[in-house]
Amino acid sequence: MTKKAIKKTSKKAKQINNPSVKTREVFRKLLTPLTTEEYKALEESIVRDGVREPLVVWKEKGVLVDGHNRLDICKEHGKRYHIVEKSFANEDDVKLWIWDNQEGKRNMTPFRRVEVVLNLKDIIAKQAKEQQRKGKGRGRKGCPKLDKAKAEQVHTDKVLAKRAGVSRNTFRHAEAIVKKMEAGKIEKKDISGLRNGKKKINSVYLKYCVDPSSKTQTCPTPKIKHQLADDIAERSKTFFEFLEEYVSDSFSLTEDRNYIYEKVIEWVSAKQAGASSQQESTHSTSLPTD
Repeated sequence: MTKKAIKKTSKKAKQINNPSVKTREVFRKLLTPLTTEEYKALEESIVRDGVREPLVVWKEKGVLVDGHNRLDICKEHGKRYHIVEKSFANEDDVKLWIWDNQEGKRNMTPFRRVEVVLNLKDIIAKQAKEQQRKGKGRGRKGCPKLDKAKAEQVHTDKVLAKRAGVSRNTFRHAEAIVKKMEAGKIEKKDISGLRNGKKKINSVYLKYCVDPSSKTQTCPTPKIKHQLADDIAERSKTFFEFLEEYVSDSFSLTEDRNYIYEKVIEWVSAKQAGASSQQESTHSTSLPTD
């Protein structure tokens, strides 16, 4: 759903007090659950001060799209609540609105953000492909693009990573972890640690998703080196900010990380030496000769 559409659905609507509201688990489960501490804090706030924000209901279907925890707490404690109705074209638009509406409100860890975005994977991928299709066939001056450019595919993981606010490699690692979770191969304590931020995505990825035999590798493979170069070109961060994040996310062994850092140091030193030599050469040729 476009920003314009989101803005349109955000217009102030008439509030309706204590209506009968339908719920759908697909919307309730879209966002990862509040922690026990978060739920308790919300409950204490509502019991003490009442509900400050109205619940949001899909006007055309009468289904709750925002405020499931508030509704549960109000019903349990007999508290008054009110709703506002918003119009949506379809279920996909509702799901995107839920994410756009909540991502700035919740203090979500990187892993929890990836979990939510993975629930929207099909919708976001379809949206990205539609946008690409609309942009095909026009060059900078209105001329048809080259066939090669037309054949260029959408990098779905790049789009999803951006939505989740993490690097592509972090997103790929988190997605691999989620697949292991679904197969019941991740310990509950590690899942909890990822969701509350006490566990790092990379450390859990190395524990469950990396082939032990690959840990004997003493230097990065050509594929990893190519990915490094590819990702550097895509990112807006400075090279060294990116390097630190990339190395921590990509290499399981200390020697692998040191290898990358050593190569960067060699490269920088060579660049500096080359610049110094050029300056000396320029300076020497400019001196007067007897």
